[in-house]
Amino acid sequence: MENSSNSSVVTKKLFVTVSDDIINDVVKPLSMFLNEIADGAVMEHIPVDAKGSGYALKTVEKKLVYPSFKFKSSLGGTYKFTSFDLRNFCFNGVKFQDYFVPQPGKTAGLQQSFTIGSVTPVLNADGLNVYPLFCYKGIEAFTILKDALGENERATEEMYATLKASGVKETMVDRYYRIINIDKPIFYYE
Repeated sequence: MENSSNSSVVTKKLFVTVSDDIINDVVKPLSMFLNEIADGAVMEHIPVDAKGSGYALKTVEKKLVYPSFKFKSSLGGTYKFTSFDLRNFCFNGVKFQDYFVPQPGKTAGLQQSFTIGSVTPVLNADGLNVYPLFCYKGIEAFTILKDALGENERATEEMYATLKASGVKETMVDRYYRIINIDKPIFYYE
C-alpha cells in the first residue's frame, strides 16, 4: 500500500548583508592603472578604518611601501592605487605633478569620489604600451641579476633592454599602464 499523503516543500529566502570590511578583505582589489575601467564609472573611496585615516609611507625589509588607496566602482569591482601611481592621474587633461603642488604645513585631502572621464594607455617613445617589469617573460633572470648587483646598485640600461626584449607574457598583455582623466583633482587643499 502506498502512502498518498500530500506534502509541500516550503522554501525560505535568506538574505545576508556583507559589510564593507569583509568585502575589502575577501574581494581582491584590481590595480586602477593596470586594468580597464569604463569611462563614466563613479569611484567611491573605501576608508582604511572607521575614521578614514591611517595612510602613511612605511619601510618593510628596507623597502619603501606606499599606502594603498581603495575605491569601489559604480559599475562593479574594487580598485586600488598607491601614491606611487598618482603620476598617472589627470584632472582636466593636466597630469597630477603639473597641477598638485605640495604645500608645507598643509594636509591634502583625498577625493571621496570622482568620475572616470577617459582611460588611455601610457605609451613609450616608439608608441608602444608601457608595462610593469613583472609583465615580461625575463623577469626572473632580471631579478637574479639585479639582486647580484647589491643593495644600493641600480640595474643597467642593458639589463632593462634585455628584459624588454624577452617580450610580454601572454597572460599580461592587457596589464599595461594607463593614464586616467578624472573630473576632480585626486588630492586637493581646502
